[in-house]
Amino acid sequence: MESSCAGGAFVIAVALAGATGNALTIAALVLRMRRERSGSTASSVFIVSLSAADLCFCTLNLPFTASSLLRGAWTHGPLLCRLVAAGRYLNVGVSLLSITAIAVNRYVLVVKPSRYASLYGGAGVWWMVAASWLTPCLMLAPTLAGVWGQFGPDPRSPGCSIVATGGKSPKAFLFVAAFLVPCLAIVYCYAAIFIHARKARLQVEAHGEAARRRRDEWRITRMVLVIFLSFLACYLPITIVKVVDADSRHPAAHLGTQLLLYISSCINPLIYGATNRQYRRAYAHLFRTIMGLCFSQEARASQRAAEKPPAADTNTSPPTSL
Repeated sequence: MESSCAGGAFVIAVALAGATGNALTIAALVLRMRRERSGSTASSVFIVSLSAADLCFCTLNLPFTASSLLRGAWTHGPLLCRLVAAGRYLNVGVSLLSITAIAVNRYVLVVKPSRYASLYGGAGVWWMVAASWLTPCLMLAPTLAGVWGQFGPDPRSPGCSIVATGGKSPKAFLFVAAFLVPCLAIVYCYAAIFIHARKARLQVEAHGEAARRRRDEWRITRMVLVIFLSFLACYLPITIVKVVDADSRHPAAHLGTQLLLYISSCINPLIYGATNRQYRRAYAHLFRTIMGLCFSQEARASQRAAEKPPAADTNTSPPTSL
């Protein structure tokens, strides 16, 4: 019980940090994209989508998870149980597909630059964002309808998850289609990127302005690689524990890896700021904009107060005549 209470408090902290960090990231990147148009706009759109998925998870999913851990059982009814469990799997799907989309974007930019404009010009980026959200929804629809497994109380934890119905469960399919295949695609993209970079290193270093732009793009590429590795670090342990300890003989291991999974929803903003100068500038510009708005409102209020005419003195009596 004590570990569940500590876990609930930890989830609350993660939810607050994740909601704040992802909301700031969305605001900073939207402000940056409105201010300037650059070759990194497509990757910024995908990162906004990734941050939106994490923001929804932190605000709509984690509060119920924290409540179930603090109370030691799920107490919010079967409908919310299904929706919260579906939301967790949806977050995993959207997050990984968004990371995959960014990796493919980096691959095309570095390895197939002649095709970049045709793929990412116009509404192409927005169709890809829509696909990254709709694909997990379609994959989870049969389970949400109770046709292929169902979302319900998890017998191994106080929360909710996918449970088998009639001996059938979509977990193996979801692991292969929604986790393993995107991971392999990301690995392929980065392998091709680094092989191409080694061959073209001398050409990149030979042009001053082109080299500067390439360095900026490489910073984004490395940042996305760090995001992918942190995603694996957060999600692989719970996958391994569920396979190795299917009978839940070590509940502490299940709880610990579950809490590690939740960290993935709040860690990305830290990665953005720590690994990429462009994103640090975007955060700094957002804070300057917020401070400017606050000070301008305060200045306008002070100006209105100064321009307000003094009230007439009603206590002044008219002079008396002698």
